[in-house]
Amino acid sequence: MFACIFFNEDASLSVVGKNNKSLKLVSDDWEPRGKVEMYWPGKVAGQRSLYHGTIIKVGDEENLNKFATLAYSKILKKQKGLNDVPEELFSFEMSSDESFEKRHRCKTKKMQESEEQEDTLSPKKKKKKDDGKKEGSKKTKMKRRKRRRKIHQKNSQKNKKKCPKNWKLCLKD
Repeated sequence: MFACIFFNEDASLSVVGKNNKSLKLVSDDWEPRGKVEMYWPGKVAGQRSLYHGTIIKVGDEENLNKFATLAYSKILKKQKGLNDVPEELFSFEMSSDESFEKRHRCKTKKMQESEEQEDTLSPKKKKKKDDGKKEGSKKTKMKRRKRRRKIHQKNSQKNKKKCPKNWKLCLKD
């Protein structure tokens, strides 16, 4: 079980699990408007400072992370110097159509026109469907073998070596 908590000291939203060791419930309720205390690491190593917070929403971690991101950007960024919990946080709802991307890619009219023109005026060549067989594959293999044999014969004549019957062995040397 996780909760989205507003901390008064730095006016931030954090998603914290109920099992977190540094989290302490002041009020016994793990519900919205419940009070908590938490020790956060300070700027100096080993130093921890006490933060007081209020539970805004309870639920699963993934949805609460999305909620906290949107609520921070839409409510808390605009209001600076907060010491108390803004009431808008309790009534803030995420709509399903809101995207979490920073920018959306939109097609301009020219892009749409060029795509239509491309489809109509210059249709792309389509590849022929094969039945899994490549035509000419046997021919190319035979040509490769013949080339290798010729190269091998030329090399063996230069070196004046007798080749064994299996000419592939000589190529490895």
